[in-house]
Amino acid sequence: MSQNHIAIIYLCLGMFLASVADTVSKYLVVRIPIFEMLFFFGLSGVIFTALYGAIKKGRAAFKSNHYKWHLLRGVSFVASGALNIFALTRLQLDQFYLFGFTNAFWIAIVGYLFFKDEIGWRRFIAIMIGFATIVYMLNPSLEIDLLGAGAMLLSALVQAFGFVPVRVMPQDESKVLFGLSRMGVTLVAAAPFAFTGFIAPTVLELILMLGVGALYSVIMVLFSVAYLKASSSAVVAPFNYSQMIWGVVFGYLIFGDMPTAEVIMGSAILMFTGIYIIRMERKS
Repeated sequence: MSQNHIAIIYLCLGMFLASVADTVSKYLVVRIPIFEMLFFFGLSGVIFTALYGAIKKGRAAFKSNHYKWHLLRGVSFVASGALNIFALTRLQLDQFYLFGFTNAFWIAIVGYLFFKDEIGWRRFIAIMIGFATIVYMLNPSLEIDLLGAGAMLLSALVQAFGFVPVRVMPQDESKVLFGLSRMGVTLVAAAPFAFTGFIAPTVLELILMLGVGALYSVIMVLFSVAYLKASSSAVVAPFNYSQMIWGVVFGYLIFGDMPTAEVIMGSAILMFTGIYIIRMERKS
């Protein structure tokens, strides 16, 4: 089995686990306040990631000359995470992932603005098709919650800014810090608000919240390994879209949600345009 095949397996496994985490979050947020959830996610994630780093590489896992970039990345992902959880309260899982698929377009735009990455007319057309699809999906007749959709679109944009630090940091930067910065900032940002309107979780809810935090740490490791093993990010990036499969499956089995024909068609268009942008990135 080639390194690229192994990388794809790691990424697909990470996407499956991410869908599990999203599904659990959607279940929890019905009763547990958002910042309380984020606090327990961050607490568990920091402990799990720190232990993993200490066992794997010792003190070297926590050394860096780029802490400010890790902080910026952490802040962007905390904001994105809060928006994601809010969106989960208002959208079906398939709709949630549909609007999340705009991430590839935002990354291309952020790359152009900050790094003067060439977009070119083909990639520009692909981006315009993607955004035209989103405008169509926001049609009131499709009965998709506009606040949830707006939160998810903003989340995808904010998350794209989280990839800016990755572009300026060296390839050998500690992968543990990528996960620790996200979970650490989540913990610190959520702590002041976590006990405002605190709802005592049941044993099951507490286990689930702590489990999701640890799960996010595992997911970060899987993604890091996948992109390290792959000969190019373009090899594995298209498999990010496998999340829609799990969104439909979990949405139907757990919440009884059925995707509409419009959501399926819109997702397909965004998948193909996103993959096209990724392939163009590989060529350039």
